[in-house]
Amino acid sequence: MSIDSKELRLDVLPEEGKKELLDFYEFLLQKYGISVRRESKKNIKEFIGIIKLSKEPLRYQEEMRKEWE
Repeated sequence: MSIDSKELRLDVLPEEGKKELLDFYEFLLQKYGISVRRESKKNIKEFIGIIKLSKEPLRYQEEMRKEWE
């Protein structure tokens, strides 16, 4: 069986196999000093206090929703 590096079928593995593969992948990334940022879990704390709204947030949200109706 030949495996194309662009097509990994994780869905055929049991849950434990998926976890093992991900652990090994993380190990290889660390071994070779590769940093991969996870976009899906972005920490938004860095933006605290930066955005200033002219209205109370809940009121602003309600106004925006009314525009969509």
